[in-house]
Amino acid sequence: MTFRYFFVWLLFISQITFSQVKFESFDDLPTLFTAAQTRNKLIFVQTKSESCNQCNDVARKGLSSTKLREKYAQNFISIEIEMNSRIYKELVKKTTFKVLPSSIFLDTNADLIGLEWESYSDENKYLGLANSAITNAKDPVRQDLETKYKSGNRDKNFLKKYIEYKISVEHEVESITEEYINLHTIGELSTIENVKLLINTASPIDSKVRKVLYAVLPEKMTDSLFRILPLNQRVIINSRISGATFRKAVTERNSTLAGRLATFVSNGHGKDWEKGSFFYQTTILRFYKEVKDTLKFLSTAETFANYTLMTSSLDTLLKRDSIARSKYLASTKKDTLISESYSSFYQKYADELNNISYRYFEFSNDFNNLNKALKWSKRALEINEVLSMDASRKKNPYMMDTYAQLLFKLGQKEEAIKWQTDVIETAKLWKADTTKFEETLAKMKK
Repeated sequence: MTFRYFFVWLLFISQITFSQVKFESFDDLPTLFTAAQTRNKLIFVQTKSESCNQCNDVARKGLSSTKLREKYAQNFISIEIEMNSRIYKELVKKTTFKVLPSSIFLDTNADLIGLEWESYSDENKYLGLANSAITNAKDPVRQDLETKYKSGNRDKNFLKKYIEYKISVEHEVESITEEYINLHTIGELSTIENVKLLINTASPIDSKVRKVLYAVLPEKMTDSLFRILPLNQRVIINSRISGATFRKAVTERNSTLAGRLATFVSNGHGKDWEKGSFFYQTTILRFYKEVKDTLKFLSTAETFANYTLMTSSLDTLLKRDSIARSKYLASTKKDTLISESYSSFYQKYADELNNISYRYFEFSNDFNNLNKALKWSKRALEINEVLSMDASRKKNPYMMDTYAQLLFKLGQKEEAIKWQTDVIETAKLWKADTTKFEETLAKMKK
């Protein structure tokens, strides 16, 4: 099973049996909105990932509490949809998104009142999203802006306010900003106020917005304006630019744009060549995986695994991690809970080796390829064991599952069954859902 390092698995602390939030079924979007209007409720849409079952498990964990069940039942009609469903496709057409966020909140007029791109196992995250959506739904300023925009108001000052509002609730505003740009001359757009507005839209790197941005002011001057923003704001903007660009590249199957994004991500790590190179390669691999370009994924992944992830010994990685941790300790306040806040960069080596190994298991039946993947999977387990700061997490059931399934596919049935049995026991210690692990074991025993 693929392991996605960017989810906070320390929050995965209780057994998932079923989602406490009750999901209803609707054939199409008009029927859903009619029901919402009739029952005077808002709409919550949870999208299911077709390529990451573990991501879906995380969301189910986050949505599995009595507190959330009551909150959502009282205020929302909740639905869970897959990418190939009719409602998913209708929502894509109705919204400005090319790919829907993981969680979406809508009012009865089909206006967006909240969203989140990632899945979480923390119920408080979903409680906060619900409260924010409920507040936004009642916000008279939002209602006024949405009404005026839908009625055709395209006054410059109005559009500026509308864009600023959309940015404040983390909506993508590329199409609205293009409307704003078309109403202005280059000279009008070159004011510091407008340049800051365009920077804050966090539009994709190939968008008209960014082209205009660099046309009205030299790139160095624009970058200087960006650098004077608070660090947390710069991080948010870059993250949103990366996310919007990646979704656009995948939707358009645009490998050139994916390459530009990888460079953008790499440059974000400044002079740290090691991290820059790592994230360049992981961005490219994510793109090939999402567009299902199997041949390019396998060839690129093999090079990445062999010439980046496997080149350092465990002792070397441990020493590098120790140095990085010491620097981090020196730069933080003494009362900081380091064990919780420190995140090992080299742990990502294990995560990526596991990701690649599992994709090889999925995509290839070639004996040599599977043996390579088994070697990478074993190294992932070793790195995780060496670098894990939590003794209870040194054995990772998701990584072990990858190793067990590779063994089975290579014909080593008895060894695979032993590993998969251990996977289930380890998952229980993690208090994680064991359903899929047990299904895999049952198939192995047939």
